[in-house]
Amino acid sequence: MIHLYDGNNIMRRQFEAATWGAPKPMSLRMRYEQACVKPAGSEIWCWDGYLHNERRRDIYSPYKTNRTPTPENIFAQIQLFRDALKHSPVTQVEVSGWEADDVIGTLVRRLAARGVACTVHTNDMDYGQIAHLCTLNGVNLKGVPPRWIALYKAMCGDTSDNIKGIPGFGPGRWGEMEPHWPAIEAGIRAGSKEGLLGLPFKPAVKAWLSSDENIDLLQAMLIVTHFQNVPDDELEGGIHHGVLDRPAAHALLGRFFL
Repeated sequence: MIHLYDGNNIMRRQFEAATWGAPKPMSLRMRYEQACVKPAGSEIWCWDGYLHNERRRDIYSPYKTNRTPTPENIFAQIQLFRDALKHSPVTQVEVSGWEADDVIGTLVRRLAARGVACTVHTNDMDYGQIAHLCTLNGVNLKGVPPRWIALYKAMCGDTSDNIKGIPGFGPGRWGEMEPHWPAIEAGIRAGSKEGLLGLPFKPAVKAWLSSDENIDLLQAMLIVTHFQNVPDDELEGGIHHGVLDRPAAHALLGRFFL
């Protein structure tokens, strides 16, 4: 079994949860020790690469522009943990220009093709797109079939990624349109305004869909919600294998009284 971790997602949530009255999160030293007892290569931590959002912003400019930068103290602790993992059997992957989501999706497809079982650790709903290939730990799909998650997010919106969706089209109406999901997706992919307007949308939604600009916008939202495949050469260049060295890791963590 291979375990893949959405690194920024997991670690930022851990540090942001470290408030008074909240359960004490696992310390960096504990996480490091946990990684050391696993067989080499069985844990893969994936991190967002440099300029990882730009690829999708080139398609849909508002993508994740509503997010605040990672606070410096949290960023420093994440970097410290990453440095400690270099002294463990863990493999880390960071590919410039790519989000960890795409990296993990690509790795899961590779492993599935080889018949290797894997578990992905994250709370990101996007990973439902690969639920048929792996086990997901921490993901709530909100009752949306994995096959249709990208379409759901494009139409209903996603505040975490700043995807606006169709104004006035919410989860309730999404369920009512279930018989038409394939036709909706095909219409968006083709950029077919006529095809979409022929479906039983409410008048306000049809008015929005009557704009060529909005059809282009909806098409862009659908594209950015899908996982993209990382090219083999870029993926291989971003893989770094750790080497177990407990004294070095503890010396590093000890410098910060951890």
